[in-house]
Amino acid sequence: MDSHGGHGPATEDELDPDEPRTPLWLPLLGLCLFVAGLVYFLSGQKPEEPAPAASAAPSASAAPAAP
Repeated sequence: MDSHGGHGPATEDELDPDEPRTPLWLPLLGLCLFVAGLVYFLSGQKPEEPAPAASAAPSASAAPAAP
């Protein structure tokens, strides 16, 4: 008899009989965190705005000179 209880040769992908299986919510949690991080990263990218020119016309809030 073989050492695996007669179920054939064990492969590296096969779990031991006493090894607990991963709950389904754990990989889903990882996927949700990855997608949330990706959305945060992509939405956080802001396009560069052109700097205001120094030779722009004076603003309308400037007080006119007194006569």
